Amino acid sequence: VAAPATASRATRDELRRALRNDPYGRWAETPLETIRAGEASAAAARAIVVPSAVRHAYATVEKGAAIKVVAKRVKATLDALKPRSALVFLTDSSGLAVRDAVAELRDAGVAADPLHEALRIDKDAAKKRADGPTDLGEVLEGGHARVAATFRDATVDEAPVLVTFETSARGLHFDAVDCVVCVGPPASAASYLHVAGRTGRRLGGTVAPGTVVTVLHPKAVPLLESWAAQLGDVSFEALDV
Repeated sequence: VAAPATASRATRDELRRALRNDPYGRWAETPLETIRAGEASAAAARAIVVPSAVRHAYATVEKGAAIKVVAKRVKATLDALKPRSALVFLTDSSGLAVRDAVAELRDAGVAADPLHEALRIDKDAAKKRADGPTDLGEVLEGGHARVAATFRDATVDEAPVLVTFETSARGLHFDAVDCVVCVGPPASAASYLHVAGRTGRRLGGTVAPGTVVTVLHPKAVPLLESWAAQLGDVSFEALDV
């Protein structure tokens, strides 16, 4: 049994290659059956699927816009959506560093913090930390629990906003993320899936609603929309902010 978090086409192809190398030839010609949790029929499953309760939108900025302009657009997005909590992901295409983005967001009026500092895995944050666990696993577990509690108990008036890189999205899990803002187009549909999947999490038997907003250049919008079918026939709406 192979149980990846996302059963992308590339993952299935790699699994097939591995199975074909079985020395006993047991799976050389056997087709792979893919079963996804929550899907009534494996035949109807898609290669990549985003949570069903997630709203997808985009806001545009001119290509090469100054970081100050991008920060103001993110601020306007958060003001319009009024989430109780948000994660901001910086893509490689944005060319932005977390510290610079956080500084500009704060100047724009967003109470933003770097995710790695909130998790207390930053070396400077570690220096400020009172005596506590030094084992990385214990530090991460404690930091994750603290951030999760902050998101869970957040209010619209004091919404936590944490900033990190697109590459940090894979495997990142907090139950109560209302909104995800992606600065710059993600590297691929699969990368968008990991970013978008930080909201709309399944809580018990229901999927919590969430919103993903991608801040990008107008000419990059067709690229984003071209992923709609791969992501489960989602639709992207223009956010007027």
